Amino acid sequence: MGKILSELKETRGKTCRKLKAETGIPNSTIVAILNGRTLEPDIMNEAALAHALGITADELYWRVKLAQEKEEEADSVVLIP
Repeated sequence: MGKILSELKETRGKTCRKLKAETGIPNSTIVAILNGRTLEPDIMNEAALAHALGITADELYWRVKLAQEKEEEADSVVLIP
């Protein structure tokens, strides 16, 4: 989730300081989520960050799920020499 939120942050041109102002989430928590140090962030923080980045919490959920499925697919590919 952190990678997806971080990419959205960059795409939208937002800073952690701006996200803090828009969400009320402490900067240290935002940084931890974006860097993947918080593996299961609070659902309210997820929703607030998604909203501040212009997507719904549902869209964030589906983006994370799709990324996980792609990662699992890539892990299951067997290369034959």
